Amino acid sequence: MNNKENKTKEENRRDKFATRCIHGPKKYAPDVYGPTNPVTTPIYMTSAFNVKQGLNGVLPNYIYTRGSNPTISELQAKLADLENGEDCLAFGSGMAAISSTLLALAKKGTIIADPEVYGGTHDLFKKQIVNLGMDVKFVDFNDIEKVQNSITDDTKVLYFESPCNPTMKFMNLEEIVQIGKDNNILTVFDNTLNSPYNLNPLDYGIDVVVHSCTKYISGHGDVVAGAVISKKKIIRKIMKSLHEFGGIISPFNAWLLLRGLRSLHVRMERHNENAIKLAKYLESKCKDKIDKVLYPGLESFPQHNIAKRYLKKGFGGVLSFYLKKGLDLPKFLSTLKIPAYTVSLGDTDTLIEDPYNLSHFGMPRKTKKAIGITFSMVRVSVGIEAIEDLIYDFERALSVI
Repeated sequence: MNNKENKTKEENRRDKFATRCIHGPKKYAPDVYGPTNPVTTPIYMTSAFNVKQGLNGVLPNYIYTRGSNPTISELQAKLADLENGEDCLAFGSGMAAISSTLLALAKKGTIIADPEVYGGTHDLFKKQIVNLGMDVKFVDFNDIEKVQNSITDDTKVLYFESPCNPTMKFMNLEEIVQIGKDNNILTVFDNTLNSPYNLNPLDYGIDVVVHSCTKYISGHGDVVAGAVISKKKIIRKIMKSLHEFGGIISPFNAWLLLRGLRSLHVRMERHNENAIKLAKYLESKCKDKIDKVLYPGLESFPQHNIAKRYLKKGFGGVLSFYLKKGLDLPKFLSTLKIPAYTVSLGDTDTLIEDPYNLSHFGMPRKTKKAIGITFSMVRVSVGIEAIEDLIYDFERALSVI
């Protein structure tokens, strides 16, 4: 192999996901960090930068942290790289990321969304988006014909998540992407439950990926943040919403996310492993207490074969199940010792909730009933504890009801 071939091979080679989680592209480091060359990205905890050099007519990259900051730039570069995207914007929360994206891309238009979305997103659609000059239609995205028939001249965005939270419903991404391409409509996909480790939606033609970085990307329950990844021309449109509405992330929270990303691959491996083991245990050993377990990795799951096509590394760390009628749900939840009873997901700790009363509290009762969120539904964000301890804890708590 000659030098030219060696150079081409080197230029085309890309590090594996695990290596990129730890090192990332680091393309901002040489320009910003100067002679100190820190191994770990510093926290640039400043609101503004001295721009005296701009007096010669050329302003520097960093002026004001609402516009840009080296720590935030490093995070954005790393997230774009892990999602196989061109560019990224980080936000102060997942909801800030979603709302800014829709304000930029669906202005004076219609959003078609699957009804089985995160409760906060559903509230945004029902209570806020309609007041900002946009319309929202809810359509089951597993009914492709119905999605196609819902499209009108002013449809600008197809919005969905898969698996859905908390029903775990899974969809055929490529069918939805094709509808978007055929009708010149952007597809926006919430990839929070998968993380970039389990799924890269942009690889399947999705236009925009959003994340609540509070969840798996952080992984430690100490950050609220969000992100949007897409092509540069789309990110430029969303950037105006970010700067003008001000939903920015702080440099400190950006640094915490960079720290979390360094272990993302290791954590996701364990989340995937623990969740499938707990799901199989609940389905096979707890039939006297549990009606149904919802987890894409189970062969009994309605969209298992579709999920298998997309989730090559694992099926994620979230599962749901229904207790049998008449069983004491509060007693079960209070008896558990390891899981915290709370909203959120994606932490190293196992978290548990009843979506009817917590994460989807604001969703209308009629809608909850229609999509299967009942009083007896339990959602588990399976952590990375020893699975033997988790199974024992669930076994013990189920035995007292």
